[in-house]
Amino acid sequence: MGLFDLDIDIKDIVKTVADFIPNENERHKAQAQLEIKLKKFQHEIQVQQIETNKIEAAHPSLFKGGYRAFAGWVCGVGLAYGTILQPFLDWIAVVCFGYSGALPEVDLFVLMNLLVGMLGLGRYRHKEKFAGVEGK
Repeated sequence: MGLFDLDIDIKDIVKTVADFIPNENERHKAQAQLEIKLKKFQHEIQVQQIETNKIEAAHPSLFKGGYRAFAGWVCGVGLAYGTILQPFLDWIAVVCFGYSGALPEVDLFVLMNLLVGMLGLGRYRHKEKFAGVEGK
C-alpha cells in the first residue's frame, strides 16, 4: 500500500512517525497535526483525480475521452462471449455437429479484474459497506 492508496491507514503512519518524539504532549500534538495534513493531502489527490476524470470524459475525441468506454465494451463483449455465447456454441457444436474440440476461451479472470477496477467495486466498496457509510 502506498500513500496514494485510498485504503491507507493514516493513524498507523502517524503513530509510527510520532513515536520518534520523546515528549508525550508534543507527540500527541504532532500526531494530530500530521494526521490532518495527511488527510488533506489524500483528499486533494482524490479531488484532482476526479477533475482529471471529468476532463477526460468530456473530451470530444474518442482517443482521449473514449478509452474507458472502449475498455467497458471490451469487458462486456468478452464477458458475454465467455459466459453466454461460448458455452452455448460449445453445446451446439457437440450436439448438432459432433465436434469434439473446444472453442477459443476468453480469460475471464483478466476481464473481471479490469471491470471491477473500472466500476470501483473492489475492496473499497466492501470496506465502505462494513463501515456503515454505504451510499453517503
